[in-house]
Amino acid sequence: MMKSGLQTAEAMLMATIKKKKKETPFILKNLRRLHYAVGKIKTMKREYVKATNGVLVLNMRFAFLSALSRMLMKLLLQHPIDNTEESEEVRKGEWK
Repeated sequence: MMKSGLQTAEAMLMATIKKKKKETPFILKNLRRLHYAVGKIKTMKREYVKATNGVLVLNMRFAFLSALSRMLMKLLLQHPIDNTEESEEVRKGEWK
Protein backbone atom coordinates (compact mmCIF):
# COMPACT_ATOMS: atom_id res chain seq x y z
CA MET A 1 0.00 0.00 0.00
CA MET A 2 1.38 3.40 -0.97
CA LYS A 3 1.44 6.18 1.58
CA SER A 4 0.35 9.70 0.88
CA GLY A 5 2.77 12.57 1.30
CA LEU A 6 1.21 13.46 4.64
CA GLN A 7 1.50 9.89 5.97
CA THR A 8 5.15 9.71 4.91
CA ALA A 9 5.91 13.07 6.54
CA GLU A 10 4.12 11.96 9.73
CA ALA A 11 6.07 8.69 9.79
CA MET A 12 9.38 10.51 9.34
CA LEU A 13 8.45 13.00 12.06
CA MET A 14 7.40 10.22 14.45
CA ALA A 15 10.71 8.41 13.82
CA THR A 16 12.59 11.63 14.61
CA ILE A 17 10.52 12.16 17.77
CA LYS A 18 11.14 8.58 18.93
CA LYS A 19 14.87 9.03 18.45
CA LYS A 20 14.83 12.15 20.59
CA LYS A 21 12.48 10.45 23.10
CA LYS A 22 10.08 13.38 23.06
CA GLU A 23 6.42 13.37 22.21
CA THR A 24 5.26 16.47 20.46
CA PRO A 25 1.70 16.15 19.15
CA PHE A 26 1.81 19.91 18.58
CA ILE A 27 4.20 19.40 15.63
CA LEU A 28 1.99 16.70 14.13
CA LYS A 29 -1.06 18.90 14.52
CA ASN A 30 0.69 21.77 12.75
CA LEU A 31 1.96 19.43 10.04
CA ARG A 32 -1.61 18.36 9.33
CA ARG A 33 -2.76 21.99 9.26
CA LEU A 34 0.08 22.92 6.93
CA HIS A 35 -0.71 20.01 4.61
CA TYR A 36 -4.38 21.02 4.60
CA ALA A 37 -3.47 24.66 3.85
CA VAL A 38 -1.19 23.61 0.99
CA GLY A 39 -4.01 21.52 -0.47
CA LYS A 40 -6.41 24.46 -0.18
CA ILE A 41 -3.92 26.78 -1.90
CA LYS A 42 -3.44 24.28 -4.75
CA THR A 43 -7.22 23.96 -5.15
CA MET A 44 -7.68 27.72 -5.15
CA LYS A 45 -4.89 28.10 -7.70
CA ARG A 46 -6.49 25.45 -9.93
CA GLU A 47 -9.87 27.18 -9.67
CA TYR A 48 -8.26 30.55 -10.44
CA VAL A 49 -6.56 29.13 -13.52
CA LYS A 50 -9.86 27.60 -14.68
CA ALA A 51 -11.66 30.91 -14.13
CA THR A 52 -8.91 32.84 -15.90
CA ASN A 53 -8.97 30.42 -18.83
CA GLY A 54 -12.76 30.72 -18.96
CA VAL A 55 -12.53 34.50 -19.10
CA LEU A 56 -9.84 34.29 -21.78
CA VAL A 57 -12.00 31.95 -23.85
CA LEU A 58 -14.97 34.30 -23.47
CA ASN A 59 -12.82 37.27 -24.44
CA MET A 60 -11.55 35.37 -27.46
CA ARG A 61 -15.12 34.53 -28.47
CA PHE A 62 -16.24 38.13 -28.09
CA ALA A 63 -13.18 39.35 -29.97
CA PHE A 64 -13.98 36.92 -32.76
CA LEU A 65 -17.63 37.99 -32.85
CA SER A 66 -16.77 41.69 -32.86
CA ALA A 67 -14.22 41.16 -35.65
CA LEU A 68 -16.80 39.15 -37.59
CA SER A 69 -19.46 41.83 -37.16
CA ARG A 70 -17.01 44.56 -38.27
CA MET A 71 -16.11 42.51 -41.32
CA LEU A 72 -19.78 41.98 -42.20
CA MET A 73 -20.55 45.68 -41.76
CA LYS A 74 -17.67 46.61 -44.08
CA LEU A 75 -18.89 44.07 -46.60
CA LEU A 76 -22.42 45.43 -46.45
CA LEU A 77 -21.24 49.02 -46.76
CA GLN A 78 -18.98 48.24 -49.72
CA HIS A 79 -21.62 46.25 -51.60
CA PRO A 80 -25.01 47.84 -51.01
CA ILE A 81 -27.98 45.69 -51.93
CA ASP A 82 -29.91 47.42 -54.67
CA ASN A 83 -33.28 45.80 -55.13
CA THR A 84 -35.38 48.82 -56.04
CA GLU A 85 -37.63 46.81 -58.37
CA GLU A 86 -38.55 44.35 -55.62
CA SER A 87 -39.08 47.19 -53.14
CA GLU A 88 -41.52 48.90 -55.49
CA GLU A 89 -43.41 45.63 -56.00
CA VAL A 90 -43.69 45.18 -52.25
CA ARG A 91 -44.92 48.74 -51.80
CA LYS A 92 -47.55 48.31 -54.51
CA GLY A 93 -48.66 44.96 -53.07
CA GLU A 94 -47.87 43.04 -56.25
CA TRP A 95 -45.26 40.88 -54.57
CA LYS A 96 -46.33 37.31 -53.81
